[in-house]
Amino acid sequence: MSSSNPNEKSCYLRFMSFYLQVRRRLGEYYAHQEDIQDFYQSAQRVNADQDPHTVFEYIESTIVNPLPEKYEPAPERGCSD
Repeated sequence: MSSSNPNEKSCYLRFMSFYLQVRRRLGEYYAHQEDIQDFYQSAQRVNADQDPHTVFEYIESTIVNPLPEKYEPAPERGCSD
């Protein structure tokens, strides 16, 4: 940054402050990622790299029409002699 414009310096400093806050929060998230995933085991994964409307529709569909729970048939009962 070679400009002597005070507004440009102020903007740069605000950006760097914001950038460092985001990096710190990401670091906190990644440090606790496994614990978070263990706690929210029933969470759905969402590819958020899509159109916002598509993401919303996917989330809405999982709330309105959730997938059935894992089906485990009852153990077979043998004949008692």
